[in-house]
Amino acid sequence: AFDAGRARHLGFEQYEVARSDAVDGAPHLFLADGTNVQNPGIEATWEEGSDGFWRPTIVRDDPSACDDLLRAAAAAG
Repeated sequence: AFDAGRARHLGFEQYEVARSDAVDGAPHLFLADGTNVQNPGIEATWEEGSDGFWRPTIVRDDPSACDDLLRAAAAAG
């Protein structure tokens, strides 16, 4: 469908959302109820490496955050 052009508009719609201020990074989830979350369950800081480049460092990873989002989406749906 994408190659034939039938789904091309969907790619551009998603591109416009990604360009907006609504998206802070990836992954960024948008739910039907209006909830939007970047990196659910992840808490990160930025640290400068010895090469001068800044890199994200994960401080906390809570996989249950994704389960909570799925349950909320299913309950709303």
